[in-house]
Amino acid sequence: MKLRISKKLIKNKFKIAIVCFAVVDLVIIAGVVYILAQQSKTGNIPTANEFVDVMSCLRADDTSKQACLDSFMGNYIESRGLSIKQALGDLENARSQNADIENECHVISHAIGRYAYAKEGNVGDAFESCDQSCHSGCYHGVMERLFYGEDETADTTKHLTLADLETKVPNVCDRSNFSNPTNALIFQCLHGVGHAILYSLDYNLEDSLAACDLMETGYERSSCYGGVIMENVTAFERSKRDVDRTDPHYPCSKLADQYKYDCYQMQTSLMFEFGLSYEQMAAECKLAGDYQRPCFVSLGRDLSNYVRMNNASLVVDVCERVSEGNTANCVNGAIYALIDNTWSGEFALPFCDALLKEGNKENCFMAARSYLRSTYAKNDLEVNAECDKYAPSARYCKI
Repeated sequence: MKLRISKKLIKNKFKIAIVCFAVVDLVIIAGVVYILAQQSKTGNIPTANEFVDVMSCLRADDTSKQACLDSFMGNYIESRGLSIKQALGDLENARSQNADIENECHVISHAIGRYAYAKEGNVGDAFESCDQSCHSGCYHGVMERLFYGEDETADTTKHLTLADLETKVPNVCDRSNFSNPTNALIFQCLHGVGHAILYSLDYNLEDSLAACDLMETGYERSSCYGGVIMENVTAFERSKRDVDRTDPHYPCSKLADQYKYDCYQMQTSLMFEFGLSYEQMAAECKLAGDYQRPCFVSLGRDLSNYVRMNNASLVVDVCERVSEGNTANCVNGAIYALIDNTWSGEFALPFCDALLKEGNKENCFMAARSYLRSTYAKNDLEVNAECDKYAPSARYCKI
């Protein structure tokens, strides 16, 4: 029997948690999300004649970029009477036409998620309004907004402590909170909590990872770690990040062993930012010791956008030539990201077929099939149908 989590039920279930969640570093922004979703009260909101106007926010300084995005999306959605999925659809259309929006689509979709939670008032309904666009950023934005109680938004001085999270973190992604708790949905919830924890603890990386340890299972903790690490890489206020431009292995190198694997799965994003070449990144990953595998997975993931931008040949070259000896890890990082982006094989399967070496093609298709089955609950018939649709001439796709 399908259980729908109504607003009334969720309100009762989460009332204490929502009211108690202390305001954090970005709380004033959360207030702006809610207020501006209702109506414009300032003259500084970018015009939204077209979605591409969001670029004015992306050019803003770090301290105002998120507030600008929240204002823009609130006005954009309200003025057009759009649903959350329709707004995400506009983002998908815009990213296909604008490389800058493509590169920033995840952070833009976070803003849509923050608006979704402000509108719906509970996690269950907000998650149902989102979809997987732009690496599921809408779901992550929902979890960010959950950490702001509406009656706390006027206080910009309060910050959560690790002790404050002891009763808030463990059950927030419990399957009973969702009407359709798929594995993919639960992962996005756990990952989103990681994002929220880091900025709630004012970007204290070690305390935030320790907060993830409050979760019960290894899978839950690891999923949360990934959100914390990603937030440390992608934070709007760049000065708050725990990074070191002189050390391509920092902060992974300083963390306890239990956190290093998940840390290295984001580390090449910093290497990209710091200007390392593909050859230099591959060389650094080979210096990561026991963590070579997640480092090369990170490299493949970071390259995956080039596949979507019709430059699969670049990714093929980096994974097969530059990453020799770790080709499978690089390839897997790319296909996992491509599948996560669409919850299908739309981009991953053609990429597998674009690989030059037959053994790499076969391994890529095997990994893609396995990931579609385990993470997105697709059966063999459904995966075969995707092969027919997206890679009809591929030798190794169907079984």
